[in-house]
Amino acid sequence: MMVVFLLGPRLSAEPTRWVRFVNGNQLAGNMIALSTDQLTWQSPLLVEDAQFNLEKVLDVVLGGKPHLLGDGAYVSVQLTNGDRLVGKLVSMEEKEIVLDTWYAGTLHLNRLMVQKVLIEDRANQLYRGPNNLEEWTATSGDTPWKLVDGALVSSGPSGVAMDAKLPSRVSISFTAAWKSNIGFKVLFLTDSIEKENGPNGYALTFQSRNLFLQSLATQMAIGQRATSSTLLESSAARFEIQANAQTGEFCLWIDGQVVEVWRDVEFANNRVGGIIHMISLGSQPIKISEIVISKWDGYIPAEARKMAQQNFEDFGMPQIGFIEANEAEAAKLAENRLFLRNGDHLDGQLLDVTGDSVRIKTPFREVNLPLVKLRNLPLLDRSLERCKRMAGDIRGWFHDGTSVVFRLEDVKHDSLSGSSQNFGKATFQLSSFQRIEFNIYEPDLEAIRRDKPW
Repeated sequence: MMVVFLLGPRLSAEPTRWVRFVNGNQLAGNMIALSTDQLTWQSPLLVEDAQFNLEKVLDVVLGGKPHLLGDGAYVSVQLTNGDRLVGKLVSMEEKEIVLDTWYAGTLHLNRLMVQKVLIEDRANQLYRGPNNLEEWTATSGDTPWKLVDGALVSSGPSGVAMDAKLPSRVSISFTAAWKSNIGFKVLFLTDSIEKENGPNGYALTFQSRNLFLQSLATQMAIGQRATSSTLLESSAARFEIQANAQTGEFCLWIDGQVVEVWRDVEFANNRVGGIIHMISLGSQPIKISEIVISKWDGYIPAEARKMAQQNFEDFGMPQIGFIEANEAEAAKLAENRLFLRNGDHLDGQLLDVTGDSVRIKTPFREVNLPLVKLRNLPLLDRSLERCKRMAGDIRGWFHDGTSVVFRLEDVKHDSLSGSSQNFGKATFQLSSFQRIEFNIYEPDLEAIRRDKPW
């Protein structure tokens, strides 16, 4: 016997934008009820509520708002199947990583299915989004950006801007994804929402494997162009731009590693503002999610400066083979290297993680460090595994653009329960999801899924 749970009183049911079906049709309205095999839908276009088998449903977009997290250290755990889960780190053992999450309580993650662990300090955060399109202003292009699954998505050459009231010393972090060659530009510390070419502020351009910084006040490039194989070989990365307008120093991180440091010798002539722009440079879409703007202390460690000087000497006229070999070697070293938030690093063995502190065995002695002082937690060399695909798997998208896949096994009025080899059994709050996808492994449905702006 199939049990259907009503999702709250009808008049207060959370409105959805639409439900999409496997034939490409879509219908606006409200999701009234859900079971493991059926969806009940209310719409002004329907005479009465309608039931649809989930095998006919592609996805449903739910309402709601992003959950606001408190201060402290949070980790972002990327799994081998592409899932990414955010939470507070409880412990990190040989076989599992334990997270405390607001959306599913305690999760025990299989260590063999964890690809990367990054750490985020929210104590100095000024903004986290994107939250809605209303906070952004279109600045150029005939193809406006859209908000999809908690991310800004371009559909052609165009730009959006926001008065984020950036401080003069600021850290701007975001995740960018692209489908072919990367091509986008970030303007920051500008004083105009309407203008994309000045008269003040800075522009950081990402094009193929190349990136370069420009002063909008002088319209001149700053220092040498830098390169990153990540931009060429990957389709997504985590970026952090650290800017100090008081000294004219800038530092770029990609996936937790320093890429380049620049110095604007004419910074005093740049009358910076607090505005940020995101600009797509080509016809291929760019997706920007998990934007975090924080205060920054302006400190760039000596190691990062040394790396920048090495880039200037070795990569000014780059030889492709040399760069790839150099970056491959650096990536291998970084696998077991603990990076601190100020750019320094430690070589040693991670002994244990408990709550807000980590214990590390260095070549000299054991040390204890606060979790908020770190950028990453190194994972020892091991053969990673990928979870099995199961019949009944669904993909839930959180409001911040992260997602999780699990087999739907039970539905209550405010929760979804299921299982995955990634974390065993778990119960998720229904309100934590912005969108839910069904029939996620059907190859014949991929073309319809691609009709979305991403």
